[in-house]
Amino acid sequence: MGNSAYTVVCDSGKYFTKAISYKDAGFVRQKFRTLVQDGSSFSGVEVSGDSYRITFEGKDYIVGSMCSELAADFSVTKHTFEHRLSVYLSVALMLDKLHVERVGIPMVNLGINVPLNVYRNADLKERYRDYILNGSKPISLRVNGVAWVFRINPDGLLLFPEAIGSVYADLDKFRDARVTVIDIGSLNASFCVFERLIPKLQSMVLCDLGVNLLRGRVQEVLQTHFGSSVSVDESENVLHEGVYFLDGAVMPESKPIISDLKRSHVKEIVNFARSHGLSLNTPVFSGGGAILLKSEILEQFPSAVVDENGIYANAVSYWRLMEARGLAHV
Repeated sequence: MGNSAYTVVCDSGKYFTKAISYKDAGFVRQKFRTLVQDGSSFSGVEVSGDSYRITFEGKDYIVGSMCSELAADFSVTKHTFEHRLSVYLSVALMLDKLHVERVGIPMVNLGINVPLNVYRNADLKERYRDYILNGSKPISLRVNGVAWVFRINPDGLLLFPEAIGSVYADLDKFRDARVTVIDIGSLNASFCVFERLIPKLQSMVLCDLGVNLLRGRVQEVLQTHFGSSVSVDESENVLHEGVYFLDGAVMPESKPIISDLKRSHVKEIVNFARSHGLSLNTPVFSGGGAILLKSEILEQFPSAVVDENGIYANAVSYWRLMEARGLAHV
């Protein structure tokens, strides 16, 4: 790319932080769990998988799935250190995947997500933008012992709303359509109606019906039913596996309990949408939560679209929007 800026799009959620860029006629993808904890007590531990040892501003952190679910950030804002560090880590990992030489200070065009309530508020957007921009100063961090330094281009930092899904990634499919995108994340479910690719501002609403709430309900119900303690980490596994193990044995009666809880959660999301006057004639479900709840969604809405781009749906649309502004190229 010569002296031009590199482009990275980051969709930092409460569960996964996802990032994409483009290289050799194809998208490069990266994801890791948005779990951050102090790494000073684990200086001798070797990280593996999607976990990373980070040194940033003189302090050590562990980021990724090796951290406990208790390290999850449950605040409703993304104006947090955890998300800031996750965004910076995404950029460093992408620069590595793009084989950027660690010489000089590369400039990065960055597209990132913000909750709908922040996107609609100019002051909150500007404050978050400044927070990520780091005063236009170089951003320095070590990732698994490798030093990275980069600078975010102030003119190339764009903030995008959640609940876009693949609307801009698949223009031919949505160009003449009116659809309601329901983006089910870890903490929130976000909604937006698009008519011929144009988002309707009044339809941009969100609620706290993300899968974290469902996980808490699964934990509570299983503890009551089986009379045993279910940790946060266990409830996470139960939610994804659809069954509960007790003392190493499968509990068959747990399957319908978990299915019913998932089904009820989808109904709550749907009822929230209807209570806000959103049409569900052509719903498009997006995000990691939609993948998790796909069976229950299609049970209630057989003609619904569960976004095939999954957890990367928003990111791919963000990339297309960066392209439209001349900040990304394929």
